Amino acid sequence: MSNHPIAGRGHGTIQENVIRQDKPDDVFNAELAADMAKRTDKLLDANIDMAVRVKQAREFMAWSASHIRGIWMDWMEESSEATKHMNQFRMAFDRESKSITATAKDVSDFFNSPDYLKAHSTLSETVTLLERFSELKKNGTLDAFADFILKVSCK
Repeated sequence: MSNHPIAGRGHGTIQENVIRQDKPDDVFNAELAADMAKRTDKLLDANIDMAVRVKQAREFMAWSASHIRGIWMDWMEESSEATKHMNQFRMAFDRESKSITATAKDVSDFFNSPDYLKAHSTLSETVTLLERFSELKKNGTLDAFADFILKVSCK
């Protein structure tokens, strides 16, 4: 058995692949160096593969961030515009509703005012009087009365 410190350690793969009891030190060192170089190459390949995957992940994240940012910025602009339009509509609606309410109050005040009630009463009396005149005209009484007035006033 070799007197190398690595040779006496555990059951690692280096010990199983490289160490044999009948090897001289220079052969052992050469095989150990070759095995370590091969393992280093495998680690490098794994590191390169990992680096490539990390790079791809970063590229995907950058792509996602740029697309999401674009969509987000578009949404923010549209929502800002929609908010502005809603506020303008609300203010216009408030103005118009106040104007309509004021007009409705003016109309209500007019129909409940004493002047309207008096005018309505006068109009009602006038309509009643005109209906009476119409009846008197139909039955000839109005014409007879008009003839009488003309005869009395002409003398």
